[in-house]
Amino acid sequence: MRLQRLILATIVILAMIAVPVVARALTVTVTVNGSSSSTQLSDVANPCAAPPANADVPVEGVPACVDISGDYLDAAGNLLVSIDAGAQVVGLRGDTVNQLVVMGTNITTFADSRATVTISYQHTFSRITFSGLGRRFYGLSLSGGFFRPGFRLAAGDTVQLDGSVTYFFCEGPCAPMPIIAGSPSPSYTVPGLGSFGFNNYGPSTPGQVSGPISCDQEICNSERLSSQVTMTLAPGDSNTLVGSAHTASAITQEALDSVFGALTAKIEVHLPAQPSEGLIKVILFGSPTFDVLPCADSRCSDGVDYSQVVFGPGMARRVKHLQFHDANHDGLTDAVLSFNNADANIACGDRVATLSGVGTFGGTQLPFSASSIIHTRPCP
Repeated sequence: MRLQRLILATIVILAMIAVPVVARALTVTVTVNGSSSSTQLSDVANPCAAPPANADVPVEGVPACVDISGDYLDAAGNLLVSIDAGAQVVGLRGDTVNQLVVMGTNITTFADSRATVTISYQHTFSRITFSGLGRRFYGLSLSGGFFRPGFRLAAGDTVQLDGSVTYFFCEGPCAPMPIIAGSPSPSYTVPGLGSFGFNNYGPSTPGQVSGPISCDQEICNSERLSSQVTMTLAPGDSNTLVGSAHTASAITQEALDSVFGALTAKIEVHLPAQPSEGLIKVILFGSPTFDVLPCADSRCSDGVDYSQVVFGPGMARRVKHLQFHDANHDGLTDAVLSFNNADANIACGDRVATLSGVGTFGGTQLPFSASSIIHTRPCP
């Protein structure tokens, strides 16, 4: 399998050299320890098997979604990093918000010493609009968790997200501009003694950054979002972007705030004792920015449309009745959902499970997803 992935990576690299990069294609580079292991991918050469429904579809007709899962080797063929199946980088288009997202990504190091993994990606969105004074609003958000085998604390591991925007079809130079000039990028370092919060980070730590960037709306009609996630991991450690890395572009600050509200979704997964039997219980936690009460029409400004909620690789629909109570004793209402284990299609060796759905945040309906690190039986 690792040899197949290495061959595929080589084919992709040769294809990218022989064929000019397609205009507006989403391109991704995964690098381990600088130049020791690098794979250049694009949505044309390495498309996702199941891209999100709102993935941007440029004129080439291929949804802007790149599969980055697989094994990454050094020049001698030694395994450095493995990225679990289902890992995607995707450009999402909306009426008021465009997003560049790394989602479903669990990265584990197998190098002999601490490894630096960098995921660089960019995509150009056309037909953008501006608010008054020729402004668009941009922001970065990062959340996830570190894991060290044996349930030990992943001390010293780090992660950081950076982003920039470039405008096109404008007069004069269009140099890339930092998403938020003068603001620190979201980053997190596990303390030297470890973190007893399951090594989780975001969105409250490191939080989000957001703000406006101005442009003459009469001469700019496309924007290229470029981002980079960089992490360092000790041998054997994993980093799971359970809440994803988001680079968002919006018409208004209110629309951007709605996106960040959707990013605060958090879940806890309880698997049954027998893998092939029983129900999976998923707790969807409420927060000041994520209301878990039902909301499926225009009569409410915040809440979740539970008719569109699915769980796991099998996109299982919930069974039994919803339950609402304060599961974590923080004074806020949480939702408890049940799913048939067989429908969820969680397999041996899986490390991450994701709940996806649609909710209303500040009056804006948006998709959301929340992932949790899970512990399944090893594969034979």
